Amino acid sequence: MSAVAASSASRGTVLVTGGSRGIGAACCKRLARDGYTVVVNYKSSQGEAVDVVGEINLEGGDAITLQADVSSEAGVVDMFASLDNWIGSGGVPPLTALVNNAGVIGDKEALDAVTPAAFEAMMATNVLGPLLCCKEAEKRMAPGSAIVNLSSGSAYIGTPLLYSMSKGALNSMQHGLIKPLAAKGIRINTVSPGVTDTDMVAGILDDPERKATMEAQIPLGRAGRPEEIAGAVAYLLSPDAAYTSGANIRVAGGRGPGTTLG
Repeated sequence: MSAVAASSASRGTVLVTGGSRGIGAACCKRLARDGYTVVVNYKSSQGEAVDVVGEINLEGGDAITLQADVSSEAGVVDMFASLDNWIGSGGVPPLTALVNNAGVIGDKEALDAVTPAAFEAMMATNVLGPLLCCKEAEKRMAPGSAIVNLSSGSAYIGTPLLYSMSKGALNSMQHGLIKPLAAKGIRINTVSPGVTDTDMVAGILDDPERKATMEAQIPLGRAGRPEEIAGAVAYLLSPDAAYTSGANIRVAGGRGPGTTLG
């Protein structure tokens, strides 16, 4: 990890879960440019996380990787304990921001194929993980800090079934956390991306027929870019959003609820 720049110290540290690729990686890079010291969490994609840190450092930013499985309470507790050690030693500034980005999408399952194990695995990563991270972050954050959850337009569409259920639960979780976090001067908001050009939807974007169907359902006529989602996250963490808590910004090219991809 490189030395902490003066601009980084002014913004503090941001922890981005699932920060090694896709939207998470774009958030890490954008927030580093905005002056944060970035902790790039990953579960198993160490090489990609190291690449993200390398890009940030090459641009003069400051970042470090941190492995943890956020679907596990022990994993989350250990992750924040490691962060405490770095902060206590002066290695990174205090934690001022959390981006709950880690998530899994699973299969587009039929109702008769749903299993309790699949349900529990989806909820553990997409709902319990963010809840546990909020719980641990709240203990460490000072007034003025902020949290952003990455939800999905799927929460309003209903497909894939388990994924959309998990994102709906994540949205409800935010409603329950607004007041207790506000009492400590911490804001919480959500960004709900539409179809975004990441590995999660590569199967659609790589199929010309399915891509054309998807584009026809989006008023702006294309998939989003991870950097465009990161821009919304950066805004919600910025001083410009100091009076914003409980918001859910839909970044979906104008595509609203009620339409499913072909």
